[in-house]
Amino acid sequence: LCLCPQPSTQQQQQQQQRQQPQQGAQQQGGGGSGKEARSKSAHVAVKETATKALHDRLTEAQIGSISDVVMKVFGQLVPQDDEMAARTKICSKLEQAIQMQWPGTKLQLFGSSGNNLCTKGSDLDLCLHVPYDLLHPNNDSQHRRGAQNRDRDRHQKLQKQKKKDLESFLMKLAVLLRNGGMIDVEPITTARVPIVKFKVRDGIASTLECDLCINNVLACFNTELLSNFTMLDWRVRPLVYCIKLWVKRRKIHEPYKGYLSSYSYTLMVIHYLQREGVLVCLQDLGRQEAEAARDPALLVLDKYDCYFYRSVEALAGIGESCNASQLGLLLVGFFYFYSRLFPIKEAVISVRKGDMLSKKDKGWEKPKERNRHVICIEDPFDVDVDLGRYVDELTIKDIQQELGRAVDILLQTGDLDQVLKEWTEDEVADPATPGSGLQRSCSKETALHLEDDAHDS
Repeated sequence: LCLCPQPSTQQQQQQQQRQQPQQGAQQQGGGGSGKEARSKSAHVAVKETATKALHDRLTEAQIGSISDVVMKVFGQLVPQDDEMAARTKICSKLEQAIQMQWPGTKLQLFGSSGNNLCTKGSDLDLCLHVPYDLLHPNNDSQHRRGAQNRDRDRHQKLQKQKKKDLESFLMKLAVLLRNGGMIDVEPITTARVPIVKFKVRDGIASTLECDLCINNVLACFNTELLSNFTMLDWRVRPLVYCIKLWVKRRKIHEPYKGYLSSYSYTLMVIHYLQREGVLVCLQDLGRQEAEAARDPALLVLDKYDCYFYRSVEALAGIGESCNASQLGLLLVGFFYFYSRLFPIKEAVISVRKGDMLSKKDKGWEKPKERNRHVICIEDPFDVDVDLGRYVDELTIKDIQQELGRAVDILLQTGDLDQVLKEWTEDEVADPATPGSGLQRSCSKETALHLEDDAHDS
């Protein structure tokens, strides 16, 4: 939970040495593999940065007032040290109990529980790392992940057996949790990612809802990546918390309704801050040295490049030296960038590259099956996944209009509390039109911008 410390003299010298290549990394993009990752044509250029565009449109008093509200929101949402200590203690005790039954396993916090971005009372997400031989005791070594198997039928049987092994392990795990005093234990083996749901007393004054999954490796890498971004610059966490509250109150945060997930909005914040020079591209920094050392993160599960730079303590203070904007200006810049500057029809948000990629080069220009590709957000490690794939032509207008509404209010009045006001059905512009999506208000400037988008479609 600690914010970035001020750099020592030695660290400042290291920062000066690293600063130039980091700026280059921000311009060129980050890691990954294949032709698309190295192609210069894969980038979409936006010359103007949001904070520069807004520099003369807000007074210092307005920026300061917005900054104060951001910090107030942060203080209200961030868990206290005792709650975080309780979460860590729960994880540790559960791990000890599980290891007594299955030596060699390891329990890890992931998601918001482990990436430094959880809110008070939020669910506890846990991943149990189970060795292959323990999880699949009946499969011999030649059938392990990555083994060459040209017999399709045999391969399908193996996959079915693996699924049964996972279900069996989850059921046994559920029994262990019940016997250990966990509450409302429920194994859900039919989910896309099978889990065991349960509740546990946190030792303070409440119970925490927990989700425990098995070997969700990419989710754990994502958790560590986001955690490292939060440690690069103290401004990251307050901005993310404020955006999380905004999307929740304005009702544009539920993927099953066609909106973006909290995780996707977090990546949008990180991508924006990379473009502003506040954050570097961690998946590019130090890559040559990692390749020379054959870092195992370069090839995970025989498929994914999960490398990213981890020595973030050496980079403390770099963001403020590149862009010292106050929280208030950065927040308005976020809304301005995604409502006025971001070329949604042609660009892909990519934290991995620290830049915008081209939909054309990703093959995401047109809808494919359930992937609508209206707003495209690349998963940092599973780069073939568009995290914005469930957003459609109606819900994207809701998101765009909310971004525009936020800019309009902040530029006109600087009233962030009004921006964060809970959305209600009273705001529906045309309630008589069924299935028209959430109709939201915006200024003429924003409406014209949306109208231009519609004409371009």
